[in-house]
Amino acid sequence: MVVLLFGSPRSHEGRIADRLKARGVEAAVFDTTELPLHPVSLELRGDHLRGELDTTIGRLDIDRVTGFWMGAPLPVIHTPKMDFVSEVFAIEEWSSFYENLFAMTSHKPWVNPRDAARRSEAKLLQAREAAKLGIATPEAIVTSDPPRVPPFLQEHHDELAIKTLNHRSVTFRLGSVDWVLWTNRITPEDANLQKLEYLRVSPAFLQEYVRKKTEARAWVVGDRVFAAEIFSQDDPQTVVDWRRYPTKETPEGLVYDKDRWRCAPLDLPSDFAEKLVTLRKRLGLAYTAVDLVRREDGQWVFLEANDGGAYLWVEKATGLPISDALAEMLASMVSSTPGRG
Repeated sequence: MVVLLFGSPRSHEGRIADRLKARGVEAAVFDTTELPLHPVSLELRGDHLRGELDTTIGRLDIDRVTGFWMGAPLPVIHTPKMDFVSEVFAIEEWSSFYENLFAMTSHKPWVNPRDAARRSEAKLLQAREAAKLGIATPEAIVTSDPPRVPPFLQEHHDELAIKTLNHRSVTFRLGSVDWVLWTNRITPEDANLQKLEYLRVSPAFLQEYVRKKTEARAWVVGDRVFAAEIFSQDDPQTVVDWRRYPTKETPEGLVYDKDRWRCAPLDLPSDFAEKLVTLRKRLGLAYTAVDLVRREDGQWVFLEANDGGAYLWVEKATGLPISDALAEMLASMVSSTPGRG
């Protein structure tokens, strides 16, 4: 049996592959960060799918795969001389490739199943399901109607968080620079409020801004929950979004200053952890990463759940055995799965 992992052999997927091999399960990583170097071919003959992918264990026949791990579903494509429009087109075509592959192999275990992952990416759905479980959630509005924004801002003490409605942090390249859209805080003094007519082109996702004591990410692996507290309020660069790692100047240029970015293992209240497991189940996922903030009064607030949420940097910093838990879950899922579809 072989588990096929989509992602980077130098990151999460490489770590999970090592843990699977330690359990006697062969693992192959299809490197989505170096796509031009790793060709794929799928053929449909009648009702049978065949094909192969170039992986870390060589050319892998799709018939040998007994289970799949999908880390970050959007590939990284930064090919020299490729223009931005062509890059976007290529990403869309790779996304369709993944969807076709899932549709033809959905009888085998996927972490996570792509249909459930797509549904779970709806941020309003996530928040509603969390609220049904009694978890605090920020009030939110998605709108392309500019006059709706000022009253919503006033209603929430003149502070809102604006973020992408797209579930994933969109990374794109203009020239030679990668740009990422993170969460931002807006107030009545924000100059962007003078440009609200742009909302008519693309809707905005706005939430009440939650004043934080700390933040946390919880990784729900099956029925197990691992969590880390993130001390984002310790540094002005991470106050609004902890993913804006502090930076420092070096002879080589601007780099992340991870020494100023602190986190620690966190024991969530057992009843709250149980609610996160229930939320995972309601979203139809086997694995999810949940972003939380702790209000200044101590209450935990749900922000969103990410079906492919990253964890490796926290695992290295805290020793949380998330890779082991994921490998154990994947090994269990594929142990009774036949090799051929």
